[in-house]
Amino acid sequence: MTINETTYTSGTVRVYPEGSQIPRCHLEENREGGVGFDFGQFGFANAQARQAHGMDYEDFDYEEEQFKGFRQYMEYRIGRRPKLTDYLGLSFYKDDSNEEILDQMEETRNQLQGYYNRRDQRRVGYKPMSQLRIETPDGKRTMKRSSKSLKYCEDKLYERLFGNRKTINVKCLEISCPFEALRFPPSLKLKIQELKIESICGDDLNAYQQIIDPSCLPLKRVVLNDFNDYKYNIVKSAETLVIQKGPYFFHHEEMINALLQVSNRNVIVNKFNGNSMTCSSLIRRWIDQKRPIGSCWSFNFESGEMISSIMKELEKHGIRSSKRCINIRNDNDSMVKVSYEPSETEPVWVLKFEVVDVGI
Repeated sequence: MTINETTYTSGTVRVYPEGSQIPRCHLEENREGGVGFDFGQFGFANAQARQAHGMDYEDFDYEEEQFKGFRQYMEYRIGRRPKLTDYLGLSFYKDDSNEEILDQMEETRNQLQGYYNRRDQRRVGYKPMSQLRIETPDGKRTMKRSSKSLKYCEDKLYERLFGNRKTINVKCLEISCPFEALRFPPSLKLKIQELKIESICGDDLNAYQQIIDPSCLPLKRVVLNDFNDYKYNIVKSAETLVIQKGPYFFHHEEMINALLQVSNRNVIVNKFNGNSMTCSSLIRRWIDQKRPIGSCWSFNFESGEMISSIMKELEKHGIRSSKRCINIRNDNDSMVKVSYEPSETEPVWVLKFEVVDVGI
C-alpha cells in the first residue's frame, strides 16, 4: 500500500534461529515482505481451521508423488536414470534450467514438511512474526515486527492511518492484491479521481467499492490490467477506460464481440491482440452501433505497417480527407473520424476513431 509516495508492506515472515539453513522459498517470501496470512505451529495458513478437518491424505499423496517425479527427472537429466519418468502429468521441457527444477523441488519438499510436522506433532523450526516495512520517498526504510497476529497488526495500522478521519481526497487509488483484499475501517471513505486495478482476487473489488465515496462516481478514469475485470459496474460507468492488454481469444470474432460490449465513452487499448483485418472489422461494427457524438476510442500499435493496412481497408467505406485521416458517415448528424499519429510519449502509433458532428 502506497500513500503519498510512502509504501507500507505488511505480512507474516518466518524468523529462523541464527545459523539455521533457511529454505530459499522462505528467504524470498521474507525478502518480499512476508506472506499475506497468519499460520500456526505446523506451518499451514490459517492452521487452526484446517486442523479441525484432519489430514488431507489425497493432497499428501499427491505431494509425495510429485516430489518423487521431480527427483527422478533430475536423475534423468544428470544421467543417473536412462528413461524419462512422467509422474502425475508433470511436464518438463528442455528449456527448463536445473535451478528452476530444483526450486520447484524445494517448494514441494517444504509443503511436505508441513504435512509431516502436523502428522508427527512437530513444531516448525521458525517463529512466525507479523512485520511492517515502511519505505519513504527519500529511501529511508523502517522495519517493525510483532508476535501478534497479522490481522491484529494490520487493523492497528489502518486505524492509525485512517481511523476517525473524514473523507480523504485521493487522486489515484491503485489496487494490487492478487491473494486477499485489504481490511479497512468501516468508516473509511475515499474520494478518488482515478482507479488502477493491477490485480484482485475473485470478486474482492466489491470490498474496495465500500470505501469509495459515492459522490465521486462515476469515476473520471479507470485503468485495467486484466480485461476480465470489466464486469464491475464501477468500471463500466467510468468516463475513460484504459485497457493495458486487450482481451485474447483464439477466434478473433470472440475478441471483437467482447470489446463491443464495452460501453465507456472514451476507451484506450494499449496493446491490441489482433491483426489488421480484425481491427478494421471491429471499427466497422463499432460504427454500426451508432454511438453518441463524443465517443472516442484509440489503439496503440508498434507497427506502422499494420496501421497502413487498417486505413487501406477502411478507405473502402469512407473518404480520405488527409494522408492520416478517413471520414466514414455515421448518420445525418454525425460521422466517424479515423486518424493516426505518433505518440508523444511512447515509441508507438496511436490509431483513433471518434464520433464527431458532421459540421466539424
